[in-house]
Amino acid sequence: MLFNKCLTVLVAILFLVTFTDCPNAQNQPNWEISVKFLIADNCPASGCSCLLGGGPHHDMCRAVGVMQITEGNYGDVSLTGQNFGLINEFTSEATNCLSWYIDEGASTEVKNALRDLLSNPPFGMIGEGFEIKETPIKFISEKGQTASFSLGEFGEMTLTPMIGGDGKTQMSIINPTYPFPVKEIFLSSAKGYFKDYGKELKLTDHSGEVGEFTLKGGGR
Repeated sequence: MLFNKCLTVLVAILFLVTFTDCPNAQNQPNWEISVKFLIADNCPASGCSCLLGGGPHHDMCRAVGVMQITEGNYGDVSLTGQNFGLINEFTSEATNCLSWYIDEGASTEVKNALRDLLSNPPFGMIGEGFEIKETPIKFISEKGQTASFSLGEFGEMTLTPMIGGDGKTQMSIINPTYPFPVKEIFLSSAKGYFKDYGKELKLTDHSGEVGEFTLKGGGR
């Protein structure tokens, strides 16, 4: 996640990558993915200003999440049903400490496709010095229900829907400020832990986000 001045530039880049060619895209086969994501971060569940274009509550936002490709392909390789994750931290000025995680149980063909996909725009533009690790990944999400994800030994999170004034409908933000072209973010209360790179998250009632987006690119 990136919610600052850099985010505005990144969002623009992502939309350009989705609908136009870029130099790196010519080195990739045509690809398209529809994604559902679960994100947990250290903003309070009661109000994540990042989603509204504000800066991090604690000057440094740390986020972890898992994305599931509900439908997609990378060239001739089907990515439907595949999961990948990320860890990210950022201030109002810069993004740091990004790693992508791919499921160690995937086939070699799928792993190679995901590594190539995540190493190039738009994913490879989020942060610098990132790497890609293999670990078991779990992703559980049903509309309006408690969701959860885990990234092997690094940690796990549970996202409980935040219910609005009618006592039954999950709260959401339409047209949020976000680094992916997301139309709506469903709000949750995140609980769990995560530790990697010497960075640690211990969440009890923090910001959880559920959403979907579609991206496409390539051109080789």
